[in-house]
Amino acid sequence: MARGALLRRTERALDEAGISPRRRLGQNYVVDEELISCLVGAACLTGKETVLEIGAGTGNLTRPLAERARKVIAVEKDRAAARYLAEILSARINVEVVEGDILSMDLPRSDRVVSNLPYSISTPVTFRLLKEGAFGLAVLTYQTEVAERLVAQPGTPGYSRLSVMVGLLAKTYPIRSFPPESFYPKPMVGSTVVAMERRGGEGLDTGSLEATLKALFSQRRRVLKKALVVYAKISGADRAVAISSVRAELLTKRVFEMTPEEFLEVDRCLRGAEAEGRGRGPSRSAER
Repeated sequence: MARGALLRRTERALDEAGISPRRRLGQNYVVDEELISCLVGAACLTGKETVLEIGAGTGNLTRPLAERARKVIAVEKDRAAARYLAEILSARINVEVVEGDILSMDLPRSDRVVSNLPYSISTPVTFRLLKEGAFGLAVLTYQTEVAERLVAQPGTPGYSRLSVMVGLLAKTYPIRSFPPESFYPKPMVGSTVVAMERRGGEGLDTGSLEATLKALFSQRRRVLKKALVVYAKISGADRAVAISSVRAELLTKRVFEMTPEEFLEVDRCLRGAEAEGRGRGPSRSAER
């Protein structure tokens, strides 16, 4: 693990930029050459791609990306870090440093996203990228616990709402895990590099699906039929209509064993049943 030299360079850069890393913002800078090589290698760059990097920090990842990509758009929220990056990378004509918040700014168009994501915003950033981005492949670093949930398969302990939502928007797979010593300052947990091949997600009503998943996963070990009883109570839907709208073979599956596509099917059935119910007016149970 080539850590010493890069750690010293990072500490010197932070000092020159006047930056004090803040743990609550997830500011943990990569100081492991092997992790950097892993991120760059997994991106499969050919020299023709525009790469988006989020949370560029002191440029430890930006430099090797710029050597392999046609262009790198390095987004950094911290003003001092953005100014420092713009100064030290001014000679690299294929690097554009952007000071901004990736959660609120317009997403730059890119072919790849390669980033050591700030831990504090990794999940909302992931969803924004998958919902609004136009890239083909993302290679991102997460806390290992979050990474395990991202790639979890149906029927496994880590399978969750996050697994389902991401599974519908991207094909995900883990690349390699790294210890806390790969970062400065050292986080309390290990990290894992995850690759995501983005899917279209056309016609996906994420708002409706997220509400359905929240209700169903609160009963993750129950069969779907019983979980729909709870869903009906939460949503105010007609229980009989909700259950009858779903394929019979799905009703006997446990919630945590259902595939992302089956959750999507159930959500669409429930939305259709609710729309039909509104068209008929108040149900008998509501009248009573």
